Amino acid sequence: MKNVLLITFCMCSPLFAQDTLTTALRSELVPIQPLLAEEQQGGKYSIVGTVIDQSTREPIANAKVAVLGTKSIATTSADGQYTVSTNSEGIFQLKAEADGYEPQILNNVYFKEGKNGGGFFALQKVSQGPPLDFVPVDVQPQLLSSNNPAPVYPEEARKQKIEGTVWVKMWIDKKGNARRVEILKSDAEIFNQASIDAAMKWKFSPAMLKGEPVDVWVSIPFKFKLSKDIVKSEELDKQPVPQKMINPKYPESARKLHLVGEFFLNVTIDEQGNVINAIVQRLNVTDNRGIKIEKLSENERKNISDKTYTSIEEMKLEAERAVQQWKFSPGMKGGKAVKTTVILPVKYALEEKKEGKKK
Repeated sequence: MKNVLLITFCMCSPLFAQDTLTTALRSELVPIQPLLAEEQQGGKYSIVGTVIDQSTREPIANAKVAVLGTKSIATTSADGQYTVSTNSEGIFQLKAEADGYEPQILNNVYFKEGKNGGGFFALQKVSQGPPLDFVPVDVQPQLLSSNNPAPVYPEEARKQKIEGTVWVKMWIDKKGNARRVEILKSDAEIFNQASIDAAMKWKFSPAMLKGEPVDVWVSIPFKFKLSKDIVKSEELDKQPVPQKMINPKYPESARKLHLVGEFFLNVTIDEQGNVINAIVQRLNVTDNRGIKIEKLSENERKNISDKTYTSIEEMKLEAERAVQQWKFSPGMKGGKAVKTTVILPVKYALEEKKEGKKK
């Protein structure tokens, strides 16, 4: 593996660099202060969301979701659903906690008038990590570049033209999976959640000691920088063409609900034809009652169940994860390969069962 992996994003995406993995320094953990419950009835600004188990994708009941910096707190129902409210409009952090799970924080959650979606948590069960921050190894973990999505550049940071670097501390287990991610240092808090979300999806070859895999901590910087050299797809002489496509995983919950339709992704492709970012921009999904869902806004949520909402969120994640692995021939302009963005549809369809012929 090369010591430096450099990927440039589109105008709304970061320039991300992954430097040589180094042993992480011990990080300070800020004690969590107890939060008092606030009466939810009078809250004018609300967020509706879901808390699920990261591994099983099952809802987590009785999880606590708090708006940090306030007394507002909510408890999830049996379906993992919750509504948390504030008396002030603005951007807050949400924190979800549940017995036996690692807590998770969502940054930059916008509370505005009415009930709004966006508070989706996937909690990881607590497990014992490496006993020490420093573990002597013969071979360091090596990043596998085939399935490592880059972080999503937050839209608010793009609008405010904020750039910066986030250093994360990652626990890499004996199978090369990221088991836990902590923030070591951050130039701008707005990038923290995007860095954690990306790091949790990364895959490594495990660290080795005396021929055996071992758990270790490593630190990695995520660099966010606005790109200025993107060429719009309509300006290209030759459009990028898919050379390798991965079908998204069809969540079992979505199959049971007969959810079908398309997700339209804004995909950023570099000069080598690699996908460096893929984000669902809009969707067109139909449920088993024939109801069409084009957004996950509060108005449309009135027509669908909580289970349908959670399943659509999972379909979105799987579509983005699959397209991140696609490979293209690069877009061309003036005889030169350039970075560009394109809109691509990803379709979910149920297979029709064919009856066998009777002999």
